[in-house]
Amino acid sequence: MDPKTKYSLGQYYFGILSLFVIGSGFLELLFFFTGGEFSYGILNIPPAVIRGTVITSMGIFMMAGASKLRSIDGLALVTLACIMLWIFSVNDLFEVLTTSILPAEEAEGWFNSLDGFLSAYNGPYHPCVILLPFTLPIFLYIRGYKEDLRVFE
Repeated sequence: MDPKTKYSLGQYYFGILSLFVIGSGFLELLFFFTGGEFSYGILNIPPAVIRGTVITSMGIFMMAGASKLRSIDGLALVTLACIMLWIFSVNDLFEVLTTSILPAEEAEGWFNSLDGFLSAYNGPYHPCVILLPFTLPIFLYIRGYKEDLRVFE
């Protein structure tokens, strides 16, 4: 693929993705200030002020970097936002893993049964976990940036 087309598509892709990240962070802030919580299907948006602020700023970093993805500064901003999202996603997945090991309070024994263990992975999940696979194309841009740099000079 032509590098100019590739980075043009990347600008649109990460720009749209940043809107979803900003929206999820804004919703966490909104639910914190209104005292509600949203859960539908596999999506769960908890009320959190610090987490919502960081996720919103992560989306702003991604949007600022997507607008100038052809430069190393823009690519670094998008990569920073993706790494921040990965940290939040791994934290959420670790929480699911650790809560699936221990049984419910009324159950006997130290460890959860197999059905109880597997039922913990049904969801719902935080928005960062759902958005995690959509950040993986950043590796295509990181890997090919050195070769594509010659085109932009």
